[in-house]
Amino acid sequence: MHRIQEVLEQNDWRLNIEVDLNVGGDGTRVRLSGDTQAFRNLADILTAMADTVENRPVDPSGANGWFLLFGGEDMPQFQFENAAFLSLACERTVAD
Repeated sequence: MHRIQEVLEQNDWRLNIEVDLNVGGDGTRVRLSGDTQAFRNLADILTAMADTVENRPVDPSGANGWFLLFGGEDMPQFQFENAAFLSLACERTVAD
């Protein structure tokens, strides 16, 4: 969680998240656009989520994941077009 806080405290990057319903086309499209720093920061957030989930003790009740929800007003780094939130959900990998 600490790494995610560090990334989100940086205000010098923007990631544009656009939802295009593509009416009459082949389905809804989600486009992410930004510079290399924005993509690295998104990758850092995703990696930190995965690391956090993997390093937690296994919960016997089955709640072995982590969910984050970002809104555009709360997080100026995320610029939304035709969307209100970015939802990220990470579940622990189940060993076969």
